[in-house]
Amino acid sequence: MSSRSQDETFRDFIAEINNLLYQDADTEVLSERIYEAYENNEVSTSQYDKLKRELDEYM
Repeated sequence: MSSRSQDETFRDFIAEINNLLYQDADTEVLSERIYEAYENNEVSTSQYDKLKRELDEYM
């Protein structure tokens, strides 16, 4: 199990989503990484749902 908390992982993904405004990022790759984090229990279900909503605004 990772030593990082779900909250830390969640905050990192939120920061990456926010950075999409300022760079030409690959949203599909980020979406896959978020899903993998959810599958590995690195983010909670509610955090995953929020991340997907935030990311969908940029896609």
